[in-house]
Amino acid sequence: MKVGDRVIFGRPNGQKTLGVVEKINPRRVKVRTLEERGSGVAGVLWSVAPSLLSPAPFNLADEIENAHRAVIEARVVLAAATRNYEELTRAGKASA
Repeated sequence: MKVGDRVIFGRPNGQKTLGVVEKINPRRVKVRTLEERGSGVAGVLWSVAPSLLSPAPFNLADEIENAHRAVIEARVVLAAATRNYEELTRAGKASA
């Protein structure tokens, strides 16, 4: 297990919750919930015993969505950098 891994946590006969590992300590693991737990909301940080954690099942749809989101963000950054370069190039030619 490492920081960033998706996990399921909860007691063996209790509610199971999907979360992501944020920090690993020798006795406890900090897990941020990705869904509601009990009457709480998603995004809450829990301190969980490692014995109550198990790897979350791989979800291909989520991985594809995350990759798609990363590509879109990269395109936005590239477009902004291209605009900045073009503006600087025009400004350099105008002052020469």
